[in-house]
Amino acid sequence: MTIMTKLFLDLKKLVSNDHNIIYEDIEKQSSPCSRLTDGAIKVSVIFTASELVLQVRPWAIGYFDLGRCNTLLLQNIKFHSSGVNQTPSKQSDFKFWLIVDSASCRTMLLKWWQFYCALLHISVLASDRKTVLDTPFNIMLHRAIREWTFNAFGKTGMEERYLQAVRNANKTQEIIPDNVPFPCNVTGGRSSKVPKSVHKLRPGDIDVIAAMGDSLATGAGIFAGSLLQIAIENRGVTAAGGGQGTWRQYLTLPNIIKEFNPNLIGYALGDSLTIHQASQLNVAEGGAMSADMVYMANVLIKKIKNDPRIDLQKHWKFISLMIGCNDFCSEMCWIPSPWSVLETHKTDLLQALRTLRDNLPRTFVALLPPPHLKAIVETRERRPSLNCFLAPKVLCSCMFGLTFQRFRSMYYDIMRQWQKLDMEIATYPEFQKDDFTVVAQPVLVNFSIPFASDGYTDMTYLSSDCLHVSQKTNALFANSLWNNLLEPVGAKSTKWSNNKFHCPTSERLYLTTKLNSKQQSVTETAAAIRTRNVGT
Repeated sequence: MTIMTKLFLDLKKLVSNDHNIIYEDIEKQSSPCSRLTDGAIKVSVIFTASELVLQVRPWAIGYFDLGRCNTLLLQNIKFHSSGVNQTPSKQSDFKFWLIVDSASCRTMLLKWWQFYCALLHISVLASDRKTVLDTPFNIMLHRAIREWTFNAFGKTGMEERYLQAVRNANKTQEIIPDNVPFPCNVTGGRSSKVPKSVHKLRPGDIDVIAAMGDSLATGAGIFAGSLLQIAIENRGVTAAGGGQGTWRQYLTLPNIIKEFNPNLIGYALGDSLTIHQASQLNVAEGGAMSADMVYMANVLIKKIKNDPRIDLQKHWKFISLMIGCNDFCSEMCWIPSPWSVLETHKTDLLQALRTLRDNLPRTFVALLPPPHLKAIVETRERRPSLNCFLAPKVLCSCMFGLTFQRFRSMYYDIMRQWQKLDMEIATYPEFQKDDFTVVAQPVLVNFSIPFASDGYTDMTYLSSDCLHVSQKTNALFANSLWNNLLEPVGAKSTKWSNNKFHCPTSERLYLTTKLNSKQQSVTETAAAIRTRNVGT
């Protein structure tokens, strides 16, 4: 039995009559067009579907890489635009026909059809689940699809043909020449003796670095040249958890810390999923929500305890944690009381942080409040693009779905309160210990996308789906996160900048915490921090 046949059978079992979905098998038939070869494959899909499947549709359509086919005929394309609360039409909402003549294209189309069926399978499974990580079966299926995507496209962040295309699109940082020195003097960046207190932790004292979060932490689509490549996770160049190359090519927090401690471990080595060795201690999962943080914390703890390179009691560990974008995009608009996500998040986050605290001694947790998505919504203004129209509606329906636009003002308020909640929880006394601390790094609180020379949003900072971000943005993010770590609590930047790069000084040697920030006034601290330019 082929994978595709099995998916059809599974779908027929799972989809109830209420969903009213009809699938026509792929079949070989005589070509209706003389210029097409005999045996061309005809694909017909008819939906009279629920809103759940409507969300998946545009994404799936985008995954047919038709540009590589030699001959293509599209007929009878029709979109159904009924709202969420409207009864689906008895007529076919959506119907498309693809007729292709290339053998390689037919093979590719069959592969994408399998992938499309798997997406529909997930949509049905997700209809009564909170997140994709809720059940072992969902996790297995989720990973299988992502593994398939890696096999289909390769590693976009590690193959020169893909990298060059993204460089040509100006979506990467400027490469810094070898004759330009690292901005900081790294002498004294690591203590002569292992510090006993987290409040006396120098950048070079960090031995292990890890990352928790969602697709921003997985690096989804950083090097994507099309919508098809958004699913590739370029973990090696993510701002908080990637260590691919050096800071000269990819400015990331691990690559900065490696200048102070070349023996740093835990950062992602390149494109990878969490099941791949290259992901190391980057345990972020695409699509993760607040409810997944406890699960993720336990996965990370297990990885650290089972890693023979790590001395749990001796080594200092740095963990970045950012969550919330998927709760904003796919959760709060689908529940009866959107404001309830705040209390739920508080419970989730407290449990996750307590789990880390109780299992990982000598740990510094950098809690990053998620970006406010108003900035992403505004990027669509006066920037018409098919990709920017389709993908956001699928991946972030709460912000871009027509049904929910009238609630945006409320959603914006919820996002702001979420950020404040993260900032508040980070100050709780239970997380201010001598060998464990949580410090909020508000670098993304007032997140914005820079403007281009024409006065509109500079789309080179975004990936192909207009939601995820490019490598250029990750470099900017890393620069600003590094600055945050050296800025005192209560005086940290809430906007990112590429025109300054903070360095440790004799007056301010340590990563700032709530406790050591009190030991020096904000004015004295600001005066003590040197700044230098670094190209990003």
